[in-house]
Amino acid sequence: MSFLNMTVLALVQGLTEFLPVSSSGHLVVFQSLMNLKEPGVTLEVMLHSGSLIAILIVFRNDVLGIIKGFLGWTGIIDKHPYEKLFWMVLLASIPAGVIGMAFYSTITGFFGSAVFAYVFLIFNGIYLTVNRFAEGGAIKLPETGPVRAAVIGLSQVVSMLPGISRSGTTITTGILLKMDREAAARFSFLMSIPAIAGATLYEARGISSLDTSISLLAAGIIISFAASYIAIKILLKVILAKKLHYFGYYCFLAGLAGLLFLR
Repeated sequence: MSFLNMTVLALVQGLTEFLPVSSSGHLVVFQSLMNLKEPGVTLEVMLHSGSLIAILIVFRNDVLGIIKGFLGWTGIIDKHPYEKLFWMVLLASIPAGVIGMAFYSTITGFFGSAVFAYVFLIFNGIYLTVNRFAEGGAIKLPETGPVRAAVIGLSQVVSMLPGISRSGTTITTGILLKMDREAAARFSFLMSIPAIAGATLYEARGISSLDTSISLLAAGIIISFAASYIAIKILLKVILAKKLHYFGYYCFLAGLAGLLFLR
């Protein structure tokens, strides 16, 4: 793979990972357009590690709070207000982890064709347009209970399909469950940490099968990090401005156009 191709894919992944338009769907489409024969899932997940670093930096206070919450539960430090949030993030992460491992082959099979990405982009667009009518609520991040966490976690399962946005799906679900918009966004980002970290570690075993050098892959991860950082900042402003549904229009039209002009 050339540096140009890696740059394009890393930028696409980084920008679309948190903008609710599905990074996996866009990567499948771009790899198809660029005629890349790379093992799609492995390359995609490794680029996601750049996005993981961006989350850890932007939400470092929440991440540190969750770590202290865990330490408070173990008794290493005094009880911490984030202890409950630690368990809620863990609970929300279980469905994707279990189903992802159980149906790994089936899920990865959808990444082999751009047709699936276009179809799922349309479904993603339809779900995001719900934000135009969803008012949200006043539930703050520390008040997230087990029922909300479990439902949001189940919605994350669907986002394992190419074309379904993880951030868009989980944030929209949180808003529908009457969470404060900012709280829904923060919870979505925090619950993505174990999902991305787990997938990265699992797919790291396939690095040797990639037809690219470690230095080129490292460059892609750095580019993905920079693009992800910018995307997070943009998305937070969009959510607070109640404009998330505009991404739904884009996804619907992009998926429809892709199917109409598919070769």
